[in-house]
Amino acid sequence: MSTDPDLIHSTRKFSGPAFALLRSSLPWLPILAVGALSLLPPLLFKTILRSDLPAAILFPAVVVTTILGVTNRLVRRWWLHVISYTLITFLALIILTGLLITPYSVYLVWGDLLRAGLQQGAVSNLFTMVASLFSSTIAPMILTTGYLWPLLLLGLVMTTLLAIMVQSSALFYPILGFLILCLMYTSIGKKTGQD
Repeated sequence: MSTDPDLIHSTRKFSGPAFALLRSSLPWLPILAVGALSLLPPLLFKTILRSDLPAAILFPAVVVTTILGVTNRLVRRWWLHVISYTLITFLALIILTGLLITPYSVYLVWGDLLRAGLQQGAVSNLFTMVASLFSSTIAPMILTTGYLWPLLLLGLVMTTLLAIMVQSSALFYPILGFLILCLMYTSIGKKTGQD
């Protein structure tokens, strides 16, 4: 009995959590979870921070980044990796440029406005863009790692962003908790042979 190495390689490529989830009785559930996890943080940040960043720019960027991440995980072609990582790098450079050219005094004024409940402007836009980039990059991980890892990672990132915004040491413990859970998850995953 001979086995075709190409057949074995092609079936191995389509195994793992992504395809187990898609072959389940609810194949649309992981895709729906990816969509919700990628769109919810930008929507919350845009609303709560009163960001005036146009939705016609923000949400298409989130959707395109998420779709590229999902397609990259399902199809696994080198050119999708290049396109996906180039887009993520480009968006990260835009955000970094915005963070660097915004004067420190603007951050101080924005912090005072946040404490007064009147936050808005460039800093609100920057935090909304950071949340959008992280959520649209982390959410597609659901297809390859399951639900828990992306939720822990996004919880860590969003709690850290919140701590940076409100400048409160009270958020140290939730950040530490998420960090410990992330480390435990990666430690247990390595012992059981999961990625």
